[in-house]
Amino acid sequence: MNNQNEMPHEEGIDHSLGFLKDGYEFILKRRKELQSDIFETRMFGMKVICMGGSEAAELFYDTEKFQRKNVAPNRIVQTLFGKNAIQTLDGKQHRWRKQLFMSILSGEQLSNLIKLVEAQWEIAINKWEQKEQIVLYEEVKLLLCKAVFEWTGVPIKENQTEEFTEELAALYESAAKVGPKHWQGRTARNHAEQYVEDVIEGVRGGKITPPK
Repeated sequence: MNNQNEMPHEEGIDHSLGFLKDGYEFILKRRKELQSDIFETRMFGMKVICMGGSEAAELFYDTEKFQRKNVAPNRIVQTLFGKNAIQTLDGKQHRWRKQLFMSILSGEQLSNLIKLVEAQWEIAINKWEQKEQIVLYEEVKLLLCKAVFEWTGVPIKENQTEEFTEELAALYESAAKVGPKHWQGRTARNHAEQYVEDVIEGVRGGKITPPK
């Protein structure tokens, strides 16, 4: 890392386009170029400090320095995160919601998920051998969703799997997009949440009996 008193600056007036182009790799690429885990840049007319590495991750967990509420852009909340999602909560609300998710990720549950994913890979590979070519990204989206649907016990019919996979993919593929792609993501978010809401009501009403 460079001298702590000399934060590297990315040269140029504004790097908004670079961020939109590189996405998740934006910070990683510049950390390598600048040989620093922290650097300053400008995006959308504002000064931005970017960080990476284990020390930066620890810093972001300090609730006295950072908050989640009203931080993420609304277009991301309306697509990728969803309203009142764990990524937008602070304090007790965040801790309770996080504890709920983490309680599901026990050793046994994770082992079950791994087995289901491995099984879907085997099924998919057998199918791929019969085809001249495949689009790996599209195929992996589908096999992962099949595994997770089974793991969570969400009742999805076989003929609905592809449709639901595309809707879930739209949540992150359109997160920072503008125009039709963004509205596609918002529509997918609304439909997914309504479906899950109906499932929950069905379970509470005794119409649906999910695996324990």
